[in-house]
This record gives sequence, structure tokens and C-alpha cells, in this order.
Amino acid sequence: AGQITVPIRSPAGFHIIKVNDYRDRSQVIATEFHARHIMIETNDLISPRQAMEDIREIHQKLIDGEDFATLARENSSDVSSANLGGDMGWFLPQAFGERMEQTLTAMKDGDTSEPFQTEGGWHIVERLGTREKDVTEESMRNAARNNLQQQKMDIEIEQLLQQMRDEAFVE
Repeated sequence: AGQITVPIRSPAGFHIIKVNDYRDRSQVIATEFHARHIMIETNDLISPRQAMEDIREIHQKLIDGEDFATLARENSSDVSSANLGGDMGWFLPQAFGERMEQTLTAMKDGDTSEPFQTEGGWHIVERLGTREKDVTEESMRNAARNNLQQQKMDIEIEQLLQQMRDEAFVE
């Protein structure tokens, strides 16, 4: 800041640039969770009541000392994590909905939750760990994407309004 460049040539002519100040590009740090879960999905074949009873039986087996990964492989309806022993990998807390976020936030590493219900079914979650991750670049990319989408939407709305005005007939 405060420095001046040597003359720079461009197609528009010669330029001398002075840097007045830098914009603070503060980091965006997010907390990620590493967890595994067992989910009993509710659908046409499994009522919410039956799913609740099933998840409570599984929870009792966990209390009795059975292995979480084995129970997840045998019982979980989540096909993406069941074969991994219920491992969900590292994720942002809001990735799986508000209820999952609330449950994980209230837990400590190594804790296993009581059964809880979401829109998808009944769950038991084990929080394996947390970490802080720099998501500044991803945040800037999302902000730019949102800005472009908003600009395109504004253009489309204006074009639609203009078309409606052009097609309107007033006596």
C-alpha cells in the first residue's frame, strides 16, 4: 500500500498505478465433523413406529457392547455409508439437516447419541471427531456463483416484464 508502479503500457495507453490500500480478505474457518451413523428409513414398508422400535433395539445392542460398524453394516438403510460401517466422513454440520447438526453439536468426540428422528427416518450417530477447515476459497466461489445467478435472474425478470409489456393490449 502506498507504492507507485513504473509506467505500464497497455492497448489503451500508458498507466501509472498507485495502490492505496488492500481489502482485507479474512479467512472463513468452518468446523467439520467426522461421524458415523445408523439410519432406519421410513417408507411405505416401514412405518415411523416400526423404525423407532428397530432403532431402539439397535441402540440397546450398542449399550450392551456390540460393535457400531457391524450393526451399521447389518441394519442401516443408508446405502452410501452402511458398507463403510456407517462412516459419513468429514462434513459440515448443516450438510445433513438441522436436527443432525443440533445433535452433533451437543455431543463430544466419542459420544453416541440417543435415537432421534429426521425427515428421512430414525438415526443413531457416533461423533468421531471435529476439525477446523479453511473454506475461504470455497466461500468466495459460492459468493461469486450466487452473484452471477442473481444477475442472470435479474436480466431474465426484466426480459419477462418487457415481453409482458410488449404483448399487453390496452384499450
